[in-house]
This record gives sequence, C-alpha cells and structure tokens, in this order.
Amino acid sequence: MDTGCLSIRQSPDSSPSGHDPSPCYNSRWLASILKHYRRLGTGEVSTPSLFFLLRQDVQDVRSNFRSSRSECFRGEWLDDAGLNWTPDMVAPVNPDEIEEFDPPRELDWPEFADSMIIHHSIRNYRPRIWKNIELDLYSRPHESREEFLQRCHQREVRERVLQREELRDVFLRRVIELKTVMITMVSEEKSGDTLRDRRLATVRSLFSDLAREWDQLPLHDDEPRVRKSTDAAGTDRDLHEMVESFRADLRYRFGRIRVGFRPHVENIETYEVPVNHSQIEIISRGFLWS
Repeated sequence: MDTGCLSIRQSPDSSPSGHDPSPCYNSRWLASILKHYRRLGTGEVSTPSLFFLLRQDVQDVRSNFRSSRSECFRGEWLDDAGLNWTPDMVAPVNPDEIEEFDPPRELDWPEFADSMIIHHSIRNYRPRIWKNIELDLYSRPHESREEFLQRCHQREVRERVLQREELRDVFLRRVIELKTVMITMVSEEKSGDTLRDRRLATVRSLFSDLAREWDQLPLHDDEPRVRKSTDAAGTDRDLHEMVESFRADLRYRFGRIRVGFRPHVENIETYEVPVNHSQIEIISRGFLWS
C-alpha cells in the first residue's frame, strides 16, 4: 500500500528532532497535508495515534554489519514533550492492513514527535547478531545461529590449516638441521666403513619415515598419527632416540593446535549492533486512528 504521506528528510539544521525547527516547519501546515489512516474494516474511530514510516541504514565498523530496512510504526499520542514512549506504547504496523479515510477532526502535528520516534528506535530496534569472541567473528544479517556456528567451524579449520602450515615450515627447517647433525656425527665416527654406511642408511631411513608421516598427519583427529619409531638394538639405538625426541616434540606441537581451537567454535554470544541518529530517517508521517 502506498502510504501517501509527505516525505521529509531529516537534517541536523531543520529537523524537529533537533528541537530547533526552521521557520518553514509549521506543525499546523504539516498536519493539514498529512494523511489519516485506520485499520481495514474499522468502523467509527475517535482516538488518534502517530504514524511513521522509518528507514534504518545501519553500518557497524566493528562487526562489518550492514543492513537497510523500512518499517511502519504507530506511537501513542503524548501531549507532554518531556515524556518518552515505553516499549509497549510503540508497535509495528503492517501497511497492507490500513486504509486512508477522512478523519473525524483535524489535528496539529506534535513538533516533538520526530525526536521521540528516533530516540525510541535507537533504544529498542537495534539489530542483534551473533559474535564469536575468540575468533572475533560476527554473524551476517539474517544468519541463523546454526549457520553462524557452521561458519565459525569453517574459520577454525582454515586457521588450523594455516597454523599447521606454519608448523610444517618450522618442522622442515628443524628436520634438515637435525639430519645434517646426525649425518655429520655418524660420518666422523671412528668405526669401520661397513658399520658407518649402515648407520648412515639408518639415518636416511628414519628421516624418510618422518617426511612420509608428516604428509599423513590428519587435520581433524584428536591425536596425530605419528608412529613411534621402533626401538633398535645395539649401535643404532642412539639414532632412534634422537629422532624419537623430535617426534615427541612434533606430537606436542600438533596437539596444541588441535586443543587450542576446539573450545572456540561454540563460544558465541549475542552482540547488539549500535544505532545512531544519522542512521535513521523518517520517510513519512501521518495519523493512525482507532
């Protein structure tokens, strides 16, 4: 339904909401051209209320929330500018359920009505979204709790993959250093060529296993599938122990990535998007009778 109301854009200089109406803003003149409405099927009416069509354009830098909506409201008539509406004195109106009609009498538009509806909207019609504190993630307009939790999970997986890649870079540098140290150590040992060659082959085999195991590390399991190296007897025991110490450190670091993120996925709370005067525009005004 076309409200048919006069559209007057609010501005800091001329708006009645600034309590300093310009000379061209005359409440009697304005009331004479505003239209009167009643609910469909209503018979005789005698009690007026104020009718507004508001547009709310919200942009919040912190949450990156952006939303635009237009909605009609009815506010009870108040004669005292010092009073404010309580939440139950203002209600949404479906424009398809009202009709224009000839009023039983003419009315003057209250000059303080604009500031009242704007202040009421700021207090009571703030968008509420979801916020994940640990991930610093906010839900989008109209995103359900379940959809937001799913997106939190996806963000957690992406961040875990990034940390895993960072751990891989550290691992590769350390594995090269350790392999170099062990090969140098074995090469300088005062032993026969046969024994030295066998120990060098053991070193290469151990590090080949490490590289293969790293590529098979899972992303979602509780524990990494890093197998413990088989214990070797005799002259190769020291080599196995050096590599096993490296494996234990890898296991610990991988586990820290897993444990560090898991509780964060469902750690969400309600976030109330702030709304200010500049984000609310009175598109139309009128009178709604009952």
